[in-house]
Amino acid sequence: MDCYETSSQDPVSKQVTTIRVNIAKNARKTIEELVENSEEMIRRCVWRFVALKHEDGSIKGDVANFTIEPGKILELFRDLRNIDSKKN
Repeated sequence: MDCYETSSQDPVSKQVTTIRVNIAKNARKTIEELVENSEEMIRRCVWRFVALKHEDGSIKGDVANFTIEPGKILELFRDLRNIDSKKN
C-alpha cells in the first residue's frame, strides 16, 4: 500500500494536522489500467480526496488517516475527468 502525506493548519486554532492517505494496491492497479501516466493521476486523486475531506470536516486532530479503495478512486477519477472536460 502506498502512502501520501501532507499537513494542514487550521486558520483559527493554528493546529496542524498530518494527513495520511493510503492507496490500496488494487486501487492503484485500477488507475494503472485506465491511464498511461498513472502516478500523476493517483496524485491528483489524492489531492481531490484531501480537498473533499476538508470540505466535509473529516480532517481533525493531530493525525488523520484515510485509505482510498478501488471504488473511491474510480469516483475521484470520474470527478477529475469531468473537471478536466469543463476546462477544455
